[in-house]
Amino acid sequence: MLDASRQSEIKADIGFFALADMGYIAYNIGQHDLQFGIAHLTSLSQQNNLPLLSANLHRGTSPVFQPYIMHTVDSPEGIINSPEGIIKIAIIGLISPNHAIYAQNLDLKIVDPKDVLKPIMSKLIMDADVIVCLFNGTSAEATTLKSNFPMLDVVVISNEKTDNITQSPHPHTLVNTGVKGKAVYAVKIIRDTTGKLIVKKPIRYLLHERIHDSPRMTQLLELYQEMIVAEDLVESPPQKQQKTTPQFVGTTTCKTCHIGEWKSWKETKHAHAYHTLEVAGHETDPECLTCHTVGFGASSGFISVEKTPHHIDVGCENCHGPGSNHAEHPEQKGYGKIKETLCVTCHTLENSPKFDIKVYFPQIVHSDKESPIKETSH
Repeated sequence: MLDASRQSEIKADIGFFALADMGYIAYNIGQHDLQFGIAHLTSLSQQNNLPLLSANLHRGTSPVFQPYIMHTVDSPEGIINSPEGIIKIAIIGLISPNHAIYAQNLDLKIVDPKDVLKPIMSKLIMDADVIVCLFNGTSAEATTLKSNFPMLDVVVISNEKTDNITQSPHPHTLVNTGVKGKAVYAVKIIRDTTGKLIVKKPIRYLLHERIHDSPRMTQLLELYQEMIVAEDLVESPPQKQQKTTPQFVGTTTCKTCHIGEWKSWKETKHAHAYHTLEVAGHETDPECLTCHTVGFGASSGFISVEKTPHHIDVGCENCHGPGSNHAEHPEQKGYGKIKETLCVTCHTLENSPKFDIKVYFPQIVHSDKESPIKETSH
């Protein structure tokens, strides 16, 4: 399969640089960050001068990264009536204890947030004007966290699989950054007549297609693509050794017997899937090739346009599986079974946010035996 670890490292290198470039002041360690190992994460932090937070990721009895930072914000007259002229904001990092520890981090443990927050909160209540918690976990866990520690002014949730928050008794203090961090929030802080700071309900902004891309971030994305090309991650991924006999044979082989289905397929968007990558400039991205070519990452699948032109686009075998056995023994029953769940392996919320099986499936169906809702074969 593709060299996911190296591609992920490149993505992390560019990502951390981008965060620092945008002026981020801290980064809370999440579940998937741990795949890089502590040494690499520490290096990224130092290179970009971006503090890493995690109060409950421990080695022995000590946290691996700093539990929190204190950040001061100027309080201009007319915005917040602050006699001291600054607002002191404490930012704590936490990770869900339900996350698994990667093999390379077996010397680490995730401590129950309650156990580490008690002494931290005792100090921060005295030192900070506002306390923000960055939490890598679910909204349900964050709700419990807020209930146990009502002194937390804002809990920012990451790692959710949805843009929404489960019903919570704390709707004004829990904010969910959504899938892939596509939601940002503005938090207004005011001082009442007694001088007490009040954190108002956060205002949510979704980073949808109507918001123009940053030219600077576009440059970094282009650099990421160039680095993938430079390291030849497309043509030299570790090839997955197929333990079973079936191999990918290509859509043109299927055409020999299934000419009607092939003609129908040629009229669908699946038949032009690779071209969409070329238009977007992502034809060298292994993560994209997985769903826009046939069998990428398998020894008999897509390698390059020059070497395996018969494996471009979303072909028969993307949905029906490797076809060598079927091509040799077409009389045998059972090949080609499809399930609705197969579609969402590529049409994910991130890649196809508007995907609806009842709308999309009729656009690619090429046999009256196929159904979008039940397992079939033909």
